[in-house]
Order: sequence, then structure tokens, then C-alpha cells
Amino acid sequence: MLKIGDVVEAAGYRGRVANVLSHGLVTVTWSDGGEGEFFESQLTKVYQTNRFNFVIFKNYDGTTEGKRIPRSTFNRLMSAG
Repeated sequence: MLKIGDVVEAAGYRGRVANVLSHGLVTVTWSDGGEGEFFESQLTKVYQTNRFNFVIFKNYDGTTEGKRIPRSTFNRLMSAG
């Protein structure tokens, strides 16, 4: 069930639900400024993903410590090989 303000995607385009009409019909305002009416079954809701990774570090003295780091930093560390 979509509600006003939800971010949706259809055929590679993203937009926001502007109005909820009857029987599963919604009005979507696309990111390029266009607008259209679609059924909920034609749209995919876009969810906000977690942008952090949790990493456990093992220190020299044998203790462990957990830290939350941004995903961009995690990707940079793992690609440095």
C-alpha cells in the first residue's frame, strides 16, 4: 500500500507519489518534472538502505572493538587489497 511521499520506480525512472486515488491508482511526480497515473502493481517502492557497515577490529593486545564506518570507506578499504 503506497502513501503520499513514497519514492517509487518504474522502468528505470524514479519519482514520488503525489496523490493516492481510488482502487490502487496513484499519481506519480517523476524526478524530471513529469507526472503520470499508475496502478500500484506497476510500481516498485524504493527503500532507503543502510549506508554503514559494522566492522569488528581485533587489537594487538587481544581485545576486540566494533565500529560503524560509512559504506564508502568500507569499500575503499576492501578494494585496497
